Amino acid sequence: MGKKDPVFMASGVEAYLKDLPEAELHLLDAGHFAVEEQPVEIAKHIVTILEKLE
Repeated sequence: MGKKDPVFMASGVEAYLKDLPEAELHLLDAGHFAVEEQPVEIAKHIVTILEKLE
C-alpha cells in the first residue's frame, strides 16, 4: 500500500491487522497507484510471500 495514498489511508488498512494477525502490511513510498510507482518492490514482496507457501 502506498503511504501517500489519499484514498486508502494507512490507519484504515492497519485495522485489518486486528482481524488478520498473520497478514503483512508494507507501507511503500507511493500514492494510490502503488503498483505503477513501485512495481519492483511490490513484485519482491509477492515473491517472498509465495516462497513462504512452498
